[in-house]
Amino acid sequence: MKPLKESRRVAERFKRIHILKAAVCIAAFFFLSGAIAQSYKSAVGSRASYGGLLTYKHQLNAQYFAEGIVAIRWGGVEFTALIEKSQKAFHNENTFWYIGGGMHLGFHGRDNTINPPEAKNTTTYINLGADLIGGIEYCFPDFPINVSIDYKPSFHFTGDRWFVGEGIGLSVRYVLK
Repeated sequence: MKPLKESRRVAERFKRIHILKAAVCIAAFFFLSGAIAQSYKSAVGSRASYGGLLTYKHQLNAQYFAEGIVAIRWGGVEFTALIEKSQKAFHNENTFWYIGGGMHLGFHGRDNTINPPEAKNTTTYINLGADLIGGIEYCFPDFPINVSIDYKPSFHFTGDRWFVGEGIGLSVRYVLK
């Protein structure tokens, strides 16, 4: 039985290393390539994802944006802060790829383990971790709306579940300019 546990542990470590290597390679590609500025300074809206609720995005300079996300999950609330690099996509002035990373902090009524949502737990858990994000965004040229779809996996430093991969999201934002 002991060799089986050891082989599972080695397999998990192998998966983690390859996921992180892939993320670093993708990030390097985007960060080393040129970018074109998007057509807005700030936008606020809604994010439809597992636990997603609100999103705010602000342009830091011609290539970089800061994004904040508030999510309701695991019987609590989670705050995520991201830095994203943007680049024009498909030779279209209104479509952009973006990739980035950041951190999250959450307070939950149950642990981020693989418990069913109806599990009774009166303990409050603190969830701290790192996030990656990559997606595509379209800015409508004639009215102040932008739409994005992305993938935002999370890596937890606390709790029992080290990786949360259900981070596909659709955001619709009102452009504040």
